[in-house]
Amino acid sequence: MLKLIMLDYKRYKQIYETKQPGTTSAVRSACSISPTLFSIVVYRYGYWLEQTYSRKTIMRYLFKAIYQSGAYLSVVFAKTWIPYWNQIGPGLFIGRRGKTVIGAQQIGTNCTIHHNVTIGMDNKGEKPVIGDHVWIGPDSIIYGKIQIGNGATICRSTVLSKNVPNKAVVAGNPAKIIIRDFDNQRLHNSPDPEVGETLINT
Repeated sequence: MLKLIMLDYKRYKQIYETKQPGTTSAVRSACSISPTLFSIVVYRYGYWLEQTYSRKTIMRYLFKAIYQSGAYLSVVFAKTWIPYWNQIGPGLFIGRRGKTVIGAQQIGTNCTIHHNVTIGMDNKGEKPVIGDHVWIGPDSIIYGKIQIGNGATICRSTVLSKNVPNKAVVAGNPAKIIIRDFDNQRLHNSPDPEVGETLINT
């Protein structure tokens, strides 16, 4: 758990120091600007708790009470909800404005999810599998039993319920592929989705 949290923290630090060179306090630049990092820590703790204390013991009830308090604070202050049953790789970044619900079957390494995004199940209870280095723009909805390939880019206000190939860019409602082979690495270096949208359109 701690190793994953540190990798998430390093990703936040890298992104905010890229935007604000010379920042003297990594904790101030990453944590105070983005309460969503707290939401990720709460999620990591909840996942660890379920994996470590699956039996009903006094310790489980104590640790779960701490988790539930953290989850409540995450929703209230960060406006972000990440249920503990998600399987999420290291290096997750969530935009600082929150209003995000993440309910995926699996999310890969170093993904970026901006504000007002909902990821969840369809009416059959099936959830998305999201690859590595996926960038998801604001106001998007992703749901159902779909596969989103490594390096895929989901533009702002996209409604997605179909598979996305590796490195593809999708947009619209319903989502359509607008670019087949796009390197989204630079999009992941900024906390501002507008920067990413500019890069997509150039």
